[in-house]
Amino acid sequence: MPRWQSGHASGCRPDHGSSNSNSLEEVNLPRGSKILFMLSGGIDSPVAIKLLKRFYNVTPVHFTLLTYYPKSYPKIFAEFLENIMKSVGIEKIMVVPFSNVLKKISIHGKRKYVCLLCRKSMLKACELLCFNYNFDAIGTGEVLAQKASQTIYNMHATHLGLKKPVLHPLLCMDKEEIVRLAKKFGINVEKHLGACRLAPRYPVTKATPEKLERIYKEIEIEELINEAVNNVVWIKDPKEFEEVMI
Repeated sequence: MPRWQSGHASGCRPDHGSSNSNSLEEVNLPRGSKILFMLSGGIDSPVAIKLLKRFYNVTPVHFTLLTYYPKSYPKIFAEFLENIMKSVGIEKIMVVPFSNVLKKISIHGKRKYVCLLCRKSMLKACELLCFNYNFDAIGTGEVLAQKASQTIYNMHATHLGLKKPVLHPLLCMDKEEIVRLAKKFGINVEKHLGACRLAPRYPVTKATPEKLERIYKEIEIEELINEAVNNVVWIKDPKEFEEVMI
């Protein structure tokens, strides 16, 4: 079994120990377990998937935020999918329409918490999908401190309370290590989706789980998350992505 997996913030370097205080016997997943992986449009996600696929059956899920990305987003992501589905070995992906969720987050007024609330909502949606489709855990390509949402405080705040473990195989790597692995695996990401236009200029970097949970409950967003999960679309051909964009 891989030694880098653990509980809600796992993955401090492959094969170099665990970042969680629980014993490995309590948190390890058997080989062949089903992982639902949160797929973004950068180089980190496909590298993380490739690492996870050494031990597990991985199915990517992508949350579409069409309203808040450039008009070129569907085309760029379709090209990205075509590339990585071949190089990483992905047969199909799950697409979740998430613009309505982010819209409600954006009008709440807690500007510096937008990214954390979006991330927490996506993780909640993943948790529901895990139960609906019998996945054993969630996977992400998060890298510690690479973004404001990925500080140790913010990751703790967004992950706390989840009923499924979250695996982070890249957690303590730097960008150079990830790029080297991408070259080794034959992964080539030429274009990036660009930044979400709702990303705050001055995001919170040390959120507390209590405050984030309080704001999350104030928004009353669970119904929209359930609606998004119930409208999931499966894609086997990258060309289908542009057709199903919502």
